[in-house]
Amino acid sequence: MKYKMSQLKVIAIFIVIVLIILFSNKINIKNLRTNIGTNQNEFKNGETYLYSVDSNVIGTISNFNTAQKSLDSETNYLRSTLEYNKNEDFDILIDDLFGKDEITKIKNRYCYKQNTSECQLRIAQPRIIKTKSGKYILTFYTTLNQIYLNYNSGENKLSNMIMGSIDVYYTVSSDLKNWTKPELIYESNYKNGAGVNSNSSNNTAYGYVFPFLLELSDGRIMSLAAKRGIARYAYATASAYNINGLYIRYGTMNGNSINWTAEEQIYKGNLYDPTAIEVSDDELQVYFTSIAPVQYMQTDQASKMSNGEYYYTASSSLHNSSGVAMISMLKNKSTEKYVSTYSMPGDNLLQYNKTNTNTYVAYRIIQSYVATKANPNLPYNFDNGLSASNGKKVYGIKSNGQIIQMGDGMASPLILNNKTMVMPLETTYIKDNNGVIGQTLGISLAYSNPTMLNIDGKSKSKYWIDLSNAFLNNAKNRTYNNEKSVYSTSTGLGETEVGPINRVIAANSGSGPDIVQFPSGETLLSYHFWPSFQIKIGDNTGHFVQESRNNGNIEEIKCYVDGTYNNEKLANQNLHKKISKNTYCAAINITDYGTTSEGGYDFGGIYVDNSHRVLAALAYLDSKGTHLKVSQYYLNHSIDSYSDGLSQKNDDAIFIGSDSSAQETVRTYHDDNYLYFVIDRLDSSVSSADSNGLRIHSDALKLNGKKYNYIWVSSNNKKITRAVVGIEGKFEDISDMVFAKYVYADNGYKVIIKIKKQDESKKFYFIDNSTKKLELFAAITKGNVYDILEGAKESDMNTWIYVNLKEPKTKITIPSSPTNKSYTGNVQSHGIAVPANTSVVSYGSTTSAKDAGEYIVNFKINDPNKYVWSDGTSENKHVKWKIVQSTPEIFLTAKSTSYTGNAIESNPVSTNITGLKIVYKYYSNNECTVATTTKTGAKNNGEAPVNAGTYYVKAISNETLNTKQASSSCVKLTINKKKLTIPTKIGDKIYTGDEQDSGIQCPKGSKSSGDLKGTKVKSYTQICTLSSTTNYIWSDGTVDPIKIEWKILSLEDSYKVTFISEGKELYSSYVSSGEKISRPTPNPTKDNYKFDDWYIDETFKTKFDFNTAIKQNVSVYAKFIEEKAVKIAKTESNKTLLIGSLLIAMLLLVGVITYLYKKKRKSVQQKQ
Repeated sequence: MKYKMSQLKVIAIFIVIVLIILFSNKINIKNLRTNIGTNQNEFKNGETYLYSVDSNVIGTISNFNTAQKSLDSETNYLRSTLEYNKNEDFDILIDDLFGKDEITKIKNRYCYKQNTSECQLRIAQPRIIKTKSGKYILTFYTTLNQIYLNYNSGENKLSNMIMGSIDVYYTVSSDLKNWTKPELIYESNYKNGAGVNSNSSNNTAYGYVFPFLLELSDGRIMSLAAKRGIARYAYATASAYNINGLYIRYGTMNGNSINWTAEEQIYKGNLYDPTAIEVSDDELQVYFTSIAPVQYMQTDQASKMSNGEYYYTASSSLHNSSGVAMISMLKNKSTEKYVSTYSMPGDNLLQYNKTNTNTYVAYRIIQSYVATKANPNLPYNFDNGLSASNGKKVYGIKSNGQIIQMGDGMASPLILNNKTMVMPLETTYIKDNNGVIGQTLGISLAYSNPTMLNIDGKSKSKYWIDLSNAFLNNAKNRTYNNEKSVYSTSTGLGETEVGPINRVIAANSGSGPDIVQFPSGETLLSYHFWPSFQIKIGDNTGHFVQESRNNGNIEEIKCYVDGTYNNEKLANQNLHKKISKNTYCAAINITDYGTTSEGGYDFGGIYVDNSHRVLAALAYLDSKGTHLKVSQYYLNHSIDSYSDGLSQKNDDAIFIGSDSSAQETVRTYHDDNYLYFVIDRLDSSVSSADSNGLRIHSDALKLNGKKYNYIWVSSNNKKITRAVVGIEGKFEDISDMVFAKYVYADNGYKVIIKIKKQDESKKFYFIDNSTKKLELFAAITKGNVYDILEGAKESDMNTWIYVNLKEPKTKITIPSSPTNKSYTGNVQSHGIAVPANTSVVSYGSTTSAKDAGEYIVNFKINDPNKYVWSDGTSENKHVKWKIVQSTPEIFLTAKSTSYTGNAIESNPVSTNITGLKIVYKYYSNNECTVATTTKTGAKNNGEAPVNAGTYYVKAISNETLNTKQASSSCVKLTINKKKLTIPTKIGDKIYTGDEQDSGIQCPKGSKSSGDLKGTKVKSYTQICTLSSTTNYIWSDGTVDPIKIEWKILSLEDSYKVTFISEGKELYSSYVSSGEKISRPTPNPTKDNYKFDDWYIDETFKTKFDFNTAIKQNVSVYAKFIEEKAVKIAKTESNKTLLIGSLLIAMLLLVGVITYLYKKKRKSVQQKQ
């Protein structure tokens, strides 16, 4: 008892010590979180968070916002803004990009008569993508600002003419800073300095324009470009027209280069601005501006050539109409190429005249009339022409008895997060500019919902079926035989039909639109508005607040970089002006030059790089030449503040860095008592005069019973310089509620600001239990530059960023790597347990494999708003698993066979590895050390023997990626001599007067000699000799030659023996009187029957005795027994045997039971 009591004392003391340690740690953790102690980097898993509050590494915006959130999670897009990253701009003159030597080569080739001094190379329409492997690819095409055209009338210099299409290039980067020298994708056939003779029937000079890149789901790069004649307006004659069209190539990455397939034409005709989108794994949809019928010239305004064709001259007038057309391309799984569902027309499709209108040949999806300003619903009358911006007349096309013009094109498709498709496009409309009627361009938007169709008995959704109500209803009620018939059985919209159903026409002026979407839902619409390139922010459905109509007229609502809204000047460069109660004009103008004469931006494209960054690829023109520019913009929207922010590595951040050389990120978290802000400031020349400013609004904010709008905290690199509450320009000090801590580094510093949530003693109330959301404004100063959140305004809290106060997320254990698997030759699964509330990401994951190697499975959190990994992160986890080399087990069994004349190659083998490649080695001794030689008949030493003899074999598998080297034991291989049947004669021959064969066949493997033929009546001898005594033996075991005597008999002294089978003579032979006849071999056969024997009668009663002396002519008959009868007999016999066996077993069982019963009874009696 004493021992047990002492044991309890020890246990109690131990428990007390543990509780003291835990309690002590709890106090330290509390101090850590409220007083910002020195151990914030210490987490349960022992990892250090590089950008945690005490780290001396200053985080940049590219380090943050890595947490994955659900799609369309941002519900307040009107407060979302883009912040330009001034420090990360890439800007290079194309002379430096190509290198001066390469520029000289290009100019010498394309400038007429090598007049390079008046020939400036430019690039146009750059587009950028990022591959899944992390490479950035940028494409563009080259143009010349001055060229010469060689007309029959003489050389005319068109000094302001842009040579619209030459070559298409690409360049690659891994970091957006260092780009490879441009390489060609599509190359013109234009000859060195030859000029273009447009008055020629064999004009085949062409170039490429409007490039587009897309990474396909299978990892290949797809490139599109329009090919067109280099002559004026890209076509000179009808024959030259046939090379015009849309071309495609497929590429695979090879380091920093791309290996391209040959180009293929997928559309014939003049077109503009192709784009594409992968709508499924097996369907690619290509969109472009389709010219209908084609931009053609009236014959009375064009010059006629000797072959009857017309060519365009500078004085001709243009007749055109355009819309957005689509080609559906289905994947050919054998070639991996996409095959168009549309068939290209023949070469004699077009003539340049007014009557041959040649309607679109591709599926038309978007069209609208070129509308007047006064009435956008009616087409303008183009019969007499309309002055374009260049002063020339533009005519419509003849359709249904009227001259009309459709004016849509340059579309850019995007499948939204909600699976609907939005397509911004360029629309032509008529505008009265101070009394001058002319054409101008505006940005329209079209939308398509996926429509369910019955295709080959299955339901499948398709876009751009909702073109019109009638078209939609007809399409939905149809049954399609296959995918190809969906878009090919109709041309879509009619030649002059307006559509689709859902669209907004000419929302604002501009051209060349592009559209992208962030995972959080915000859509970005970019467009060209000389000299600027603008980006606007829309909601998750692709709608933009700038779209508006006023009494049927187009109302231009847009924001300019100089701060004007509808021509009304705004203060403080405000780009986020409130239009009405709940709408904003959110426009970001990329250009820094505004409307000055220094230069401007040409068409470009945008690309969403990650959850918060968009890249803009631009061509900028100024007096120095053409620049290629890649700019980075970061999305600022609502951020989350977690109550366990430190341990969960909350990296939601906003970014400021568009104007000053200094930049900062702002993160936030909170606990029971404080709200924290972590400011990482990148600033290589820190000064105490520079500051950081925060304004935070809370509905609960009060001081001494009075409500205030916001807390205003300013700090420099040393201390808090301002801490007040404010309302309507009045402020009260709260410096005793705000604290700061600093961490310094060479490239800046980090300041951690904490603000009390409440202080009863000071009657200060900032955040209570009902507070779920705050509003934040942030700014930095550097020298005299005041840099604020783009689009936000200090005085308007409706423009501030939301801060969502969140409770801690539930932690999920990170999956661990499983035990290594050994290679088996079969496909094996990864075997990693998938935690609840997570799933495997298909891209980048290898969930099963066959070969040895290291593989990765990517796991994602399904709802990052509620869950986090155990290390505090929420980004995907890459878990490794391995299949390692295995050592095969090879089992070889002995083999005995007969000589065949061929190499005997292997013994029976079995292994524990499926598909293991086995190599056999052959030896002459039982230790498998002396290899076989060619004397054994082997082709080479150590290979399989041919000749009879005793050998030994090893089965060997050499080392491979999957298996280690292994071999079987040394096993015997016996090749026995082949036994040959001793030949015999069946009977003799009867004299005929002619030479006769003996009829004796020496078996294969032996040679015939002696008397093989004879004529006279006498005895003959034929000899059969083994061809090799090494490999053959007679069936009686001898090897000596076999001598067979045969005769030619006279008819008087011989008798005929006839062998009959199934009523037909099988063979016959003659024997001398009194001699015996040999049994013929082989026995006769009959399907499904077994040969029984030879009989002397047809009724098969008496068998023929081959020992009988033949003294007369004899006929014998073959008897057959049906196989089925034999089987039945065997079955009946088996049944009898089985029944007998069962009876014996039953008798034995009865005997055993009786014996045991008697024994037990005797034992009981003895006990009694």
